[in-house]
Amino acid sequence: MRCCGARCLLLVAVAVAGLAYMAYVPVPDDFDNPWEIRPIIWSTKLGPYLFWLGEKLGYGTELEQLRALFEKMGDMVPPDPNSSVKVTKTQFKGVNVRVYDPIKIKGKRPALIYLHGGGWTIGSSAVYDSTTRSIAEELGMVVVSVDYRLAPEHKYPAGLEDSVAVTVYLLENSAKYNVDPNRVAVGGDSAGGNLAAAVALKLRDQKVTPFLKLQLLIYPALQLIDNQLPSVQQNNKLGINLKSELMVKFWLSYSLGIAKADLNLLNLMLNNQHLSEEVLKRGREFVHPSLLEGKYIPKDYKPYKNQGLSKPPISAEFERVVMDPYFSPVMAETLQGVPEACLITAEYDILRDDGLLFKRRLEEAKVKVTHHHYKTFHGIYDGQHGHIKMFPQVHRGVLDCLKNV
Repeated sequence: MRCCGARCLLLVAVAVAGLAYMAYVPVPDDFDNPWEIRPIIWSTKLGPYLFWLGEKLGYGTELEQLRALFEKMGDMVPPDPNSSVKVTKTQFKGVNVRVYDPIKIKGKRPALIYLHGGGWTIGSSAVYDSTTRSIAEELGMVVVSVDYRLAPEHKYPAGLEDSVAVTVYLLENSAKYNVDPNRVAVGGDSAGGNLAAAVALKLRDQKVTPFLKLQLLIYPALQLIDNQLPSVQQNNKLGINLKSELMVKFWLSYSLGIAKADLNLLNLMLNNQHLSEEVLKRGREFVHPSLLEGKYIPKDYKPYKNQGLSKPPISAEFERVVMDPYFSPVMAETLQGVPEACLITAEYDILRDDGLLFKRRLEEAKVKVTHHHYKTFHGIYDGQHGHIKMFPQVHRGVLDCLKNV
C-alpha cells in the first residue's frame, strides 16, 4: 500500500507540475485576455497525446476523433431563434449544400459560395452554421455553404470538383435563388480558402461566365513547397490551434489519400525533404522567404538549408499534385484575370506567409487585393470561437470584404 501511495503522490506531483507549466505558458501581448487563449494552446499541445490515448481506448483514429469533436463543438452554438434567414438543405449537382436565404431582402441579391475549413478532412456546413447564417443575416446575401467530399476517402481533386460544380450551378441557376449572377463571390477559410482560390483560378481558365465578383481568402493554405517558412517557425513554437505536424497530415490526406502517415513520411515533410531538387527549384520561384516583406520575418528566423533531394522521396504523383496550381494556387503560371481578392491573414498562424506570398503574386498580376491583417490566430473564424474577444473584429473584416459584392 505504501508503494501505491508513493506512486499516487508522484502522479499527483507530475500532474500539478504539468498544470503549473500550462498555466504560465507564454501568450503574446496582443491578446488582452491570456486566459481566453491558454486553453487553445493547451488543447493544441495535448491534442496529439489525447487522440493517441483515445485510439488506444477504442474511440477511433485521430481523424475520427477530430471529426466527432469538430461536429460536437459546432452543435454548441445554437441557431439564433430570431433570425430571419431561411435555411434549406439541398443538393447542387449532387453535392450537399445549405442555402441561407435572407428572405426579408427583395429583388436580386448578391451571393457567397462558402467553403469551410478543416484541412480538407474535417468540418461541415453544420459546423459553420452560425458563421454563414450571420453573413446572410447582416449583409442580406444568399450564402451557399458547401459539404464538399472530404479526404482521405476522397483525395484531390474531389473536394475541388464539388466546389467548382456548386459554383457553376449557382451561376447558371441564379434566377431560381433570386441571385444577381454578376454579384457572386467565392470564399473560405484555411483549406476552404485554398479551394476558393482554386475555384477562382479554375473558372478563369474555363472561361466561365458570368465572372466571379470576388474571392474571399481567410488565412488560406496555398502551397506545399516549403514547410519551414518564417510563419511556421514563429508559430510552431507558440502553438495556437494549428501546428505544422497536423497541417502536414492534412496535406497528405488531401494530396494522396493517406489516412495515417508513418513517422518517416511526416519527418520528410516537416524537414522540407519531400521534394526533389528540380521541383523544389521551380517552387522557389514563388515560395521563398526573400519574397516576404521584412516586417513579417521574425528576428530569430533561421533559413532552412535543405536544397532538395536528387529524386522524389515520396512519389512522382505527389510531386505532380504539389505543383498543380489548382492544388497549390500560389504556383499558378499567372494570376492575371482572376477575380479581385480580399485576403485575411493572422499574425499567429503557421499559414500566414502562404497568404502574403499569394498577395504578392496577385499584385504582380495587377489584381486588386484588399488585405486585412489581424493579431490573432488561425481558426478564429471556424464557427467555434465566437466567444473570443477578437472574433468580432475579424467578422467585421469579413463583412467589409463582402459588402460591395
